Amino acid sequence: MTKNIKLISITTLLCLAAFTGVFIGCKKATDGLIVHINTNIYTSPMTVHFVNANGKSITTLPTQFAITLTGSSAASVYTSDGGTKYNVFNSFINLALDRSVQPTTKNPVTFTIIGSVPGFSNINYSVKLISDSAVNITIPLIETANPPADVAITNNSFGLTSGTATTAIVATGGSGTAVTSKVTIPANTQLEDANGTPIAASNLQVSMLQYGTDSLNSLLAIPGGTHPANVLDASGNTIAGGVSFVSAGALTLNMTADGTPVKHFSQPIQINLDMATNINNFATGQPVKVNDQIPVWSMDESTGIWKSDGIATVVSNGGKLSASFSASHLSVWQVAWTIGNGVATCTPQSPILNVTMNLSNPQFVGGAYSVALVSPTAPYQLFVYGNTLSLNQGQTIQLDLTGVPGGQQMSVVVYDANLQVLAISAPFSICNTSSVNMNVTVPSTSNSINVSLANFTGYCTDKKVAASVTGWISCVNQADASDAFSIYIKNGNVIVPSAGYFQVQNNATYTVSTIYNNAAQSTSLPFKKENFTFPTSQAYSIQGSANYNATTNLLSLSGNISFKCGQ
Repeated sequence: MTKNIKLISITTLLCLAAFTGVFIGCKKATDGLIVHINTNIYTSPMTVHFVNANGKSITTLPTQFAITLTGSSAASVYTSDGGTKYNVFNSFINLALDRSVQPTTKNPVTFTIIGSVPGFSNINYSVKLISDSAVNITIPLIETANPPADVAITNNSFGLTSGTATTAIVATGGSGTAVTSKVTIPANTQLEDANGTPIAASNLQVSMLQYGTDSLNSLLAIPGGTHPANVLDASGNTIAGGVSFVSAGALTLNMTADGTPVKHFSQPIQINLDMATNINNFATGQPVKVNDQIPVWSMDESTGIWKSDGIATVVSNGGKLSASFSASHLSVWQVAWTIGNGVATCTPQSPILNVTMNLSNPQFVGGAYSVALVSPTAPYQLFVYGNTLSLNQGQTIQLDLTGVPGGQQMSVVVYDANLQVLAISAPFSICNTSSVNMNVTVPSTSNSINVSLANFTGYCTDKKVAASVTGWISCVNQADASDAFSIYIKNGNVIVPSAGYFQVQNNATYTVSTIYNNAAQSTSLPFKKENFTFPTSQAYSIQGSANYNATTNLLSLSGNISFKCGQ
């Protein structure tokens, strides 16, 4: 419950409690007291939810995997129990900032989440916080065996002579799909490793993962995102505030020569990315045409840092338009316009766009929804996306407009956990708009239950320490993984959703869990409109009971979350 709870003695913990809201004096655990402490010692609580970018797939992510954090503020980010082992359980991880860090619009907190998941694309996600409010973050990953529409994955194999392409090698990607790509390695090109050392190999494996722009599923899964905070210009200088990429397409390109990763070439290779039909050029406001110039950006997957890396020229490729550029190294590539590259800009009325929800059913609470600023019509061109929110009537989410290009019409979309668009606003100019109201169609609540969390306590079984719960609780419908959401509790009170309660389906069983001490604490609850006691099992560390009020349709949960705090 505290940042150092696993490192300090119980006597020290009792002294610390006097400074966290509850004065109890300095006593030893041998006094036999159950000590209650305030657990609200962090700011900007975050729950991060990893999802399959293909909302139609039934494949779920592994039950546990590790991530790492990089970037300027990474050292200030902890797990919600104060740890620095960033393990994801059941697709969720809970994070928070050290209390000394206070993110604002002018001084945002930025860091990058990096990791790898078997069977899915690598994790590389840029986080930018502008306030200390609780936020949900959804990160879509590409299932390599079953990618969503507008994403193409291709693997090629070629022969080498002592690591050299004796004749030109042409690797094509996305054959037969809406998005295609081509990589050409010129004849007599020597392949090199990360240190620039020639690789003496006889076989080359080429892996190409291309992201189109015809769907949000593809755009939202582009590694590093389209609104990164860590971006360098062509000279290697940091671009203050980051940028917003108006993407024409992206490609993750990896090669291995007899198992050794290829990183450099003795001469540049050529990359061609086909673009969506009727895509607009944001430097001219007109449809893209042959000989247009579009900036190229590359990302270091180990750090999440983007860099300006040349110019692509638009060419004709069998009736399609293709962005063609040369590259001397391998990375994630994105062809995208930004401010400062001929794109019109303006000073918006506010650096924040407030997006307010008007729900078709005002009684609806919960779910996992996000908002994004996009071009008004497909092919979508994504500018910036917001953190996930649990919807209430009148709920407002803020979009950071720093670096967003102006001069053209834009819209806001609302999409669900399956990345399906549920609502899109009328087009508007970002230059003179500070707020947008969204009319969102949400499910009926005729078969739902309102659920509150009352008198829930976290309890250290080995330290005789108890506290009102502060942290994230995740709920996942066992029959429908898309029905998954998070609740943020602060000292025992529900903060997210702001209604103070959440909604579940009647007669549906949910896995309810939180993460503490680098482990998932959970139970399996069959929610129903009646009083009941939580299932008891040695596997369940959340225990309690439920009391149902038929007049208000409110199910009140109370109990405790028990765990060993350790030494």
